Amino acid sequence: MPSKVFISYRRDEAKWQAREIYGALKQELPPDHVFMDTETMPIGIDFPEYLEAWVDQCDIMLALIGPGWAEAIDPKTGKRRLEDPNDFVRIEVRRGLARGIPVVPILLDGAQLPDAARLPDDLRPLVRRNAEFIDLRTVDTDVERLIRRLRLTEQPGQSAPTNPVAAPPSGASVGAEGRAEVDAKVVQGAEGRRQVRRWIAAAIAAVLTIAFVGGLILAAVERQRLQAAAERDPVSVKPGSGESFIDRLADWGALP
Repeated sequence: MPSKVFISYRRDEAKWQAREIYGALKQELPPDHVFMDTETMPIGIDFPEYLEAWVDQCDIMLALIGPGWAEAIDPKTGKRRLEDPNDFVRIEVRRGLARGIPVVPILLDGAQLPDAARLPDDLRPLVRRNAEFIDLRTVDTDVERLIRRLRLTEQPGQSAPTNPVAAPPSGASVGAEGRAEVDAKVVQGAEGRRQVRRWIAAAIAAVLTIAFVGGLILAAVERQRLQAAAERDPVSVKPGSGESFIDRLADWGALP
């Protein structure tokens, strides 16, 4: 049976990433198997109670963590949001950890897992979870890799791992901070494509430069020819008197 996935995120720093992941998951799973609050939640319900009930149904939680996730401030109290036991993100992650389901930290745009000392006690187990990462410049590839590693649609006879994100992906390693980093093969592939584009742009620029310089040389030669002809017969030859490209350059004053 396909897995049910809960996407936990803060709207002010992870809204677009959450929507990218949500859209990709809906291509792999039935619509009622993916939870994201703005898309799935009915109006008029008890928000915390509904969140906990949905987490209780899920098989996997994706905890999207941006650079300001742990330090986000509640403007009403002036304190960190995570210090509030009723903070929605804290409710979601706390419930997922308590259930023992895979809670996958998704590190956004270079974010790192927060220090355990900066987290409330009920969230500290999160820093021991193997993380994935999504960056703006590689978002499509990163989301595809995430879905592949989650193994959301196991076929009969296949055995799903206890933790579907326990092993690092091919071509990635887990750093000391718990953040999966792209290794040399991935980076070299992207850099190779950029290098090819730079070579093409340089070749086009070189061709245009050669054509321009060649045009100037031909124009100068033609100018000298016209001047020599004018010296021989000043009445019959007048620069700029014809309809050729060289004559038009002379009309515009572009010739030396």
